[in-house]
Amino acid sequence: MKTLFKIITLVIVIFSANVTNIYAQKKYPEDYFRSPIDFKILISGNFGELRPNHFHTGLDILTENKVGKNIYAIADGYVSRINVSAGGYGNAIYITHPNGYVSVCGHLKSFKKELETYLDSVQHAKQQFAMNLYPLPEMFPVKKGEIIAFSGNSGRSYGPHIHFEIRERESEEPVNPFLFGITVKDNVVPKVFSITQYSFTDSINWDSFKKRTYKNINGKTLTVNGKTGFGIQLFDYTTGRHNTNGIYKLTLKIDDTVYFESKFDKLSFYTNRYINSYIDYAERISTNKKIIKCFVEPNNHLTNYTVKRNNGIYNFNDGKIHHIEIIATDFYGNLKRTAFKVKSDTAYLKKKESKGKHFKQKMFYQKTNYFDTPELKLTFHKNSLLYNLNFQYYTTVPKYRAFSKIHHIHKESTPLFNKISIAIKADSLPESLSEKVLIARISKNGSFIPTGGKFIDGYVISKINYLGNYVILMDTIPPVIRPVNKSKNKTAKQKTLQFKIFDNLSGIKKYNGFIDGEWVLFKYDVKYHLIKCNLVKEQIRSGTHELLLEIEDYRGNVAIYKSNFVY
Repeated sequence: MKTLFKIITLVIVIFSANVTNIYAQKKYPEDYFRSPIDFKILISGNFGELRPNHFHTGLDILTENKVGKNIYAIADGYVSRINVSAGGYGNAIYITHPNGYVSVCGHLKSFKKELETYLDSVQHAKQQFAMNLYPLPEMFPVKKGEIIAFSGNSGRSYGPHIHFEIRERESEEPVNPFLFGITVKDNVVPKVFSITQYSFTDSINWDSFKKRTYKNINGKTLTVNGKTGFGIQLFDYTTGRHNTNGIYKLTLKIDDTVYFESKFDKLSFYTNRYINSYIDYAERISTNKKIIKCFVEPNNHLTNYTVKRNNGIYNFNDGKIHHIEIIATDFYGNLKRTAFKVKSDTAYLKKKESKGKHFKQKMFYQKTNYFDTPELKLTFHKNSLLYNLNFQYYTTVPKYRAFSKIHHIHKESTPLFNKISIAIKADSLPESLSEKVLIARISKNGSFIPTGGKFIDGYVISKINYLGNYVILMDTIPPVIRPVNKSKNKTAKQKTLQFKIFDNLSGIKKYNGFIDGEWVLFKYDVKYHLIKCNLVKEQIRSGTHELLLEIEDYRGNVAIYKSNFVY
């Protein structure tokens, strides 16, 4: 009976191990998809690369510094989404494939003819440029290798390339394209620039600690005491390219035991903002350096951690020498080892936690927290914080025209995961101008970043996703419209009418263009503040025409531009 029990137990253990292995090493189809281009793949950005407030969810594929290159369907499927915006991915196409994946190509110049005709008809019917369309599956089927679009530089793109993604259809989670056999040449070892040591108090105040950065640390011995974590500044590269990429896998070993490991096979749009916990957010805010923390804060739910033993924190209090190794590995197995020793100091003294000069109250990441004064009301919704916070707050009087004090809400170097609610009491505000006020965040260089808001019962109410300095301002100034290619004789010799549009504070909300009283499509490129109308596509006939532009900002201020032109 005992023998039978052992056999059954062994079978269960083996089966469990195999099941675990199946889920840990999911196989992706490596020969199903082709390349979206017909020339050599060179990238300027990879999957998991560190970007402001998010990880990069695909590959940025260079298009030989040209626009208009053919973009191909990577497999059979159908066009399931067409998205057009002034920023973001610009012109983007989504193809749903029968194997359960969706491919995405963004920053395009244009789509194939049938799609352009469909898009143009909807834009004119709705009289707006920005579109998010979901065609029925039978409307636009595609075959593998079929031209579906043409490369461009639309949206938040600062050079000709395409943004390329492969997503799971059901979860909508992006998957590393390299896992599907989309390859680049890479025999370059990642480069490490520095190692940072983070020294915590006994209770670990995640928002306040001492740190020290070392260069050329290999083979050296550090003296530390107490609870300590490590960070690393590094970049990866591909063969023949100088673009800095993100690292695929990062491992921290202490005395040959893995205490931390991250790996980028998949990402989730829901957890993408946890990048501000994955990196040293305060360092990026102050110096723009991207230091990856080889430890995990309490409320960081990023799914790319494969190991987080003790959250990557080690208590060096035994007087022994410990061996530390940080291994950076790219997708193609090129790796860089950084090894050093740590001598733990037995003379370690318990450190007293400092709550800060302007401490007001303790806030807890697992709860909804409220802060309430006659001038400011805040609601920190559950899970908006990454860790428990010794919340600090004070006010100062602005030296410019404003309708509130400056509210210094904790520190801009402290990240938020979800937005928090804010209400600021308005001072000396004429009731007739209540729709013109908004809350603005004050940046490090003193510029204003609008966060909007609505005036209700004496307060301007909004939501914010950054801590820092906030004030109420008023926007009564209409946007500015500047012609780009309009000649002095008022003759449009070119095929397009182009204008620069700007707003001083609240931002451009909407715009409309009319020729001879009929709505015409002006395409908007927000990075260049540029709107342009293709007169040929709008079927404008030769002769004299009347142009009217209406640009409105988020506080209802409208700019009008009228002109006659000869085409």
